[in-house]
Amino acid sequence: TYTARPPQLGRGFHQEDHWALTYAGDWQTVRAEQAVLGQYRRSADPGADLRFTVDGRRVTLVMPPGGTAHPQASVDGRPIALQPDRADPARLSFRVPTGTHQVLLVGAFAIDGLIIE
Repeated sequence: TYTARPPQLGRGFHQEDHWALTYAGDWQTVRAEQAVLGQYRRSADPGADLRFTVDGRRVTLVMPPGGTAHPQASVDGRPIALQPDRADPARLSFRVPTGTHQVLLVGAFAIDGLIIE
């Protein structure tokens, strides 16, 4: 029997244009040499959101160099705090229990990719 499951991000690095990411609101693709593969996505809309399903224990939002805006985050509908990386301030992380989870990021921010561990 085939059971339809939503697309999900597994372990590894995923670009901002991955097919499992769903954007809502006003987002632009920005070309920049310092970005991974030369581009990233950015929104100046405080109501813009990014949704995805993840299967991992730790999620890291990779922002482009100079990215400092922090989105609001929730996992399975519960608000969570994003923790800045001490070594790289362009990265924000959070942990989730083992299993599959729905993630929502809301706000005016930029994304260059996601790391799932």
